[in-house]
Amino acid sequence: MYSFKKLVPFGLIAALACTAHAGKMFDTMDADKDGKVTEEEFMNRWTKVHNHQDKNKDGVLQPDEFKAPGPAWDTNQDGVVSLEENLAVRKRHFTAWDKDGDSVLTPEELPQ
Repeated sequence: MYSFKKLVPFGLIAALACTAHAGKMFDTMDADKDGKVTEEEFMNRWTKVHNHQDKNKDGVLQPDEFKAPGPAWDTNQDGVVSLEENLAVRKRHFTAWDKDGDSVLTPEELPQ
């Protein structure tokens, strides 16, 4: 079993703690507006976020572009977070939050 605190950086926990923000985040991820977020929608959203954070467009997040670097994110310890590393962590988030294991997130499954 994954520890929630180890999976989610403090900044994301704080952001999701606000119900209004969690609702907005859910709405943003729910691309087809069906009230559910599939793993594909979830990963597509975080790919867009990664690309937006990548200010110099080199494909990786430098320390000044990403505020939660560390072993969970920078798995190869090269000092930057690649899209692949970022999405691997996001996949663990999705799996941890998908309480019923149906590969779909509902608003009730997101951390409140």
